[in-house]
Amino acid sequence: MVAQGWTEQKTERRKVRFFFLVLPLVIGIAFATPLLFNKAYNFTGAYSCNIEEYPLHCDISGVECTRGANARELQGGMFIVVALCSVVILIFMTLLVRTVRTHERKTDKYVVS
Repeated sequence: MVAQGWTEQKTERRKVRFFFLVLPLVIGIAFATPLLFNKAYNFTGAYSCNIEEYPLHCDISGVECTRGANARELQGGMFIVVALCSVVILIFMTLLVRTVRTHERKTDKYVVS
């Protein structure tokens, strides 16, 4: 377990596993529900439904959109959220690798060849 001085008892006491399981579910539902009520989920023309306007490409062709009129802005917002989450994951993975390498270097002096 790589944690800054955390033991398994401390991890269990703080219910870390609960947050790792519940937090992504809550965030996913929180982002999906408003899009559902705004009728932003529509057929994308590629065998699936996602954030899209209806009729397809109505904002480009000049036809009035009946559903998902602000789909381009929602797609951009979701892209930004995913990009920020990816950056946070990258930062924490870099910190994890750095911590493991530091611990390995400290223990290398005790290795007998």
